[in-house]
Amino acid sequence: IYQNPDAPLILCKESQVKYRDYIETLGTLWYAVDELRDEYAKEMFNESFSWLYGEEENAVRKKYPFRFADIPIE
Repeated sequence: IYQNPDAPLILCKESQVKYRDYIETLGTLWYAVDELRDEYAKEMFNESFSWLYGEEENAVRKKYPFRFADIPIE
């Protein structure tokens, strides 16, 4: 994600995976993107990402988008 922020995050899951485990994994991916956004926001705007709004928030989201693909495996 850090080196290629435009790359989608791909989560391959088997049908017997528990929903709770799936959600935890998805949350971990979201947390990783959020950490990168926060680091970039502090570097560029001297603010945490959660405090940004408008153009600044959009710039950070554009730099580190959350692109996610869910691919079921049978």
